[in-house]
Amino acid sequence: MKKITILILAATLSCHALAEEKLSSIEAFKEQTAYQLMMCRIQTQIALGEVELGKTDSPWEKIGACLKAGRIETKKLFSPALAKVSKKPTAAKLLKDYYAAWITSFNGISPEPGERKMAYEQRQTSAEAKHDEIWNRFEIEAGF
Repeated sequence: MKKITILILAATLSCHALAEEKLSSIEAFKEQTAYQLMMCRIQTQIALGEVELGKTDSPWEKIGACLKAGRIETKKLFSPALAKVSKKPTAAKLLKDYYAAWITSFNGISPEPGERKMAYEQRQTSAEAKHDEIWNRFEIEAGF
């Protein structure tokens, strides 16, 4: 539990450092997707740990709240990022594809009932690789 607290603190400090920098709307959107994914994965592990320790009966309320807040915060940054590439239709399509793949990955943070840890980690890695690949293609098309 101590390690998780340290990870959360480090992530929060990193996020505040990024907020102080002037990021483009595209960079801000990308950073937000990475941040929300990491924070909700951590929150999921904490919630599951609390169930194992008998502190709560169900992790789903905390996980659901994290996912809802993450989607709301990320959605705020999508339109400004999309506006930056509106004159590049292929890049705009790839940004939309990235966002859709990210939402799918983000919504899949919760383990499936009965899912083993190894299968869960493989599913998470596969989903992340998919949206990372789309982002790489987006950067190429957008000329970054």
